[in-house]
Amino acid sequence: MTNSQGGRAGRLGVVASEHLSRAAMRRVKAPFQTEQARVDERDRQALILAEDLVRTLGAMKGGAMKIGQVLSLLDLGLTSREASEDFARTLSVLYDTAPHVASSRMVAVMERELGAAMRLIAEVEPEPIAAASIGQVYRATLHDGRTVAIKVQYPDIGTAVRADLKNLALFAKLRARKYPSFELSALVDEVSIRVRRELDYAAELAHHRAVLGRFAGHPVFVIPELVEELCTERVLTTEFLDGPSLGAAGDLPATMRDHLGEAVYRFYSGGLYEFGEFCADPHPGNVVILPDGKVGFLDFGLYVRMDPQHSRLERGILRATLDGDDDLAYALVLQTGFLADPEAMPRQTVLEFIEVGVAWQAAPGPTTITRDVARALTRKMMLPSSPYYSAVRRQRLPDAYLFARRTELTTCALLATFEPTAPWRAIAMEWLAGAPPVTPMGHLVHQWRCDRERFAELD
Repeated sequence: MTNSQGGRAGRLGVVASEHLSRAAMRRVKAPFQTEQARVDERDRQALILAEDLVRTLGAMKGGAMKIGQVLSLLDLGLTSREASEDFARTLSVLYDTAPHVASSRMVAVMERELGAAMRLIAEVEPEPIAAASIGQVYRATLHDGRTVAIKVQYPDIGTAVRADLKNLALFAKLRARKYPSFELSALVDEVSIRVRRELDYAAELAHHRAVLGRFAGHPVFVIPELVEELCTERVLTTEFLDGPSLGAAGDLPATMRDHLGEAVYRFYSGGLYEFGEFCADPHPGNVVILPDGKVGFLDFGLYVRMDPQHSRLERGILRATLDGDDDLAYALVLQTGFLADPEAMPRQTVLEFIEVGVAWQAAPGPTTITRDVARALTRKMMLPSSPYYSAVRRQRLPDAYLFARRTELTTCALLATFEPTAPWRAIAMEWLAGAPPVTPMGHLVHQWRCDRERFAELD
């Protein structure tokens, strides 16, 4: 272990010890607190944890940035808007700070990777426009006039990520009993999968091609074009999409927020239920608000393809639940093989769990996805305080199932950051039952789909 790695591991131990002391004090005070006092104390301790995570994980790259993104979006089911905003603002330091790798080193990686293809680039701007979890992104101009985004992996990032993920796992193990309201170990396991997949630019390139082909000519979605001559195992180059990220959506008029919300829902949840292939990393930095009202989607490192049987069951369970057909919903759940321990999760509990998970998109008319809706969903579906938590943990949880549920959860959390209103159920029924569209965007998408099918027949 290097000195820097050992120092980070040491800092993790200090954080764990400090939280052990605080946890002991909370146990002493708990019997004498009112319910509101316990709620306030839980929020206060979560904010202290966020500060300690920033202090401890700040030296890390991929793992720290990704854990900051996921935690700040889900906000651990915090009980008040003020606590949630403070928590997200504190953790944002993990991924909003200036990159630590000098541009000269990053350009050297670019030159080594691209070789003779560098001649296609007329100019690379001297400062990065973004820091991804495992690299930095530069805006550049090609000799043919195109403006592009070049994502370059940090030097030796693979070694650094492996070391940092080990330290994250150690941190989670030490903290397991000190922060029981959230299962940090499960989050670290998921972050490890996400970061390792993001290291594989060859796979991301293949995913990007697939998404680009699927949504070619889409009336709302914009997937940046690839510049394949400038793509390698450590460099990805795409068309540059010029616009603010979704993080700016909260300041927009309600009609625009609703438009963006429907686009986000159609892209992430529609991928899951309509195609059985979906981007499993919804967060504000991966969505670009374009001047013409279209919405750009970026970053396909974490992409999940379900097998056809699993995809069919996912659609069937959601439709049966929205239709109120409990018998069919339960029969389909049995087909998934999810119930490894039926005694721990009897029929009624299974149905309640599913209904809780889809409630945010089940109302018959337009509804608003608020922060309260997202916080309640997080508490009921993910946290150890959930009445379903122990029962679900005793079941069989395939990776595709876990990523599908997490993508639904983070899509809801992402929408809640700007609180759009839409007829979510009616939109879902377009995918599940071929129902006619009820929104202007739905009509545009329907016409686009019909045109594609007609052209395909002509070919």
